[in-house]
Amino acid sequence: NAIKVSGAMYRGETPDSVKPVGDLKSKSLAEILIDLNHYSNNIIADQLIYALGQGADGYFRFDRGLKRVGSILAKIGIEPGQYELFDGSGLDKRSRLSARQLTQVLLSVYRDNSISPVMVSSLSRFASSGTLKKRSLALGEKLDKLQSAVWAKTGTLDDVSSLAGYLVTAQGKHLSFVIISNGNILKSNAVDFENGVLERI
Repeated sequence: NAIKVSGAMYRGETPDSVKPVGDLKSKSLAEILIDLNHYSNNIIADQLIYALGQGADGYFRFDRGLKRVGSILAKIGIEPGQYELFDGSGLDKRSRLSARQLTQVLLSVYRDNSISPVMVSSLSRFASSGTLKKRSLALGEKLDKLQSAVWAKTGTLDDVSSLAGYLVTAQGKHLSFVIISNGNILKSNAVDFENGVLERI
């Protein structure tokens, strides 16, 4: 049933006397990450920044979330001043992270057994799931086996195309990779380049 609301709307603190009418539990973080990475859900990405910004005062603040991300990056050797970060989704074109820095993040996640399985399984697979479902690699008879050995996240803006994630080579070596194409390029050319790099590896 629809909830009918009457009266004016006010901004301010919720009085202690107010009684909640119900609550709604979210999905687990693992499920949220699948929705985020499989479908490039920008809203979820920014909401996670808000969640990271929860303070002792009970408020969720975006700037505090970004600061916490910064402290995590510093722990893996990416210091303030070496990058610019203004959002969680990557839609803000002021944000600046290099391919090398993103690779550092991927490696750090992969080496942490407490989060690696969740993160890797949240990524898309070529010809199988998420934003890579309609993309395939030209790998001949080994197509199915090798395509399933890539877990990745796409990234797209005007004049920007990227692909980042993990792969297992035909020799069984585990690698992380980040490919970013910037500039006045055709999306199809960027995708062909990304696919070509992975095929070669």
